[in-house]
Amino acid sequence: MSSSHLPPEVILLPKKFATSTDLDNIASRYKSLRLQSLLSDPYSFSSTYERESQFTLDTWRSKVQNPVAKTFVTVVDGDDQISSKATYSNTNENGHSADKEFQRLLQTEWVGSVTLLGPEIWCKEEEEDDDATIRPWDLFTKAKAAPQMAIQRYGYLNCHLVYLIAGMFVASHVRRKGHGHQLVEIAVDHARKEAKGLMSSNASIVLQTSQGAASAQLFYEQVGFEVMMVSLPYTAMVRDIDLQMTE
Repeated sequence: MSSSHLPPEVILLPKKFATSTDLDNIASRYKSLRLQSLLSDPYSFSSTYERESQFTLDTWRSKVQNPVAKTFVTVVDGDDQISSKATYSNTNENGHSADKEFQRLLQTEWVGSVTLLGPEIWCKEEEEDDDATIRPWDLFTKAKAAPQMAIQRYGYLNCHLVYLIAGMFVASHVRRKGHGHQLVEIAVDHARKEAKGLMSSNASIVLQTSQGAASAQLFYEQVGFEVMMVSLPYTAMVRDIDLQMTE
């Protein structure tokens, strides 16, 4: 790159690609970062390096193109300090692999990522039935999301949308520079904009941390998550999203 001091960027991985080679390149880079995270912090994830290192390229392709997952990656090339000029590129969400963001993904170092899953819906009417004790994270962990017929009947209007943060990772050599905080806030902002666009009444983001990852729990508390339940071996955390916040 001609500039050696560009600020860090957070780029939303595309879902569509001009060629299969483009998809393979991104899938391979995503695989590399994911395996690095599992090696670096084996107790922070529910999966393992031994398991995911056996995944085929097809599996990594499907992860990149998962329609209900939005994966954001931090890329750097030079000065990787967080600044007010740090940018978030989402113009590639619909996928044009020849655009600027795609080239940045190929030409820079990936140093962090977070995946936002969802939304699942939690309609008020659903809360009044026998499943009233269902907690937000159960929408993902116990397949308690509202049935498709509820979506078809009500859409997302006046529903409580719930998202799940997964795969949060920042490479060890760039930690304590604000990358993790930036990734979380961008994921929250994306969820906020989507929930507002869907005319939802409420929205939340949930996650689970390992009981052995005290530093991870502390980090999430610092960025606005609250501990809602401790159930070995995980701690469930929730952050409500302010849908009234102006753009």
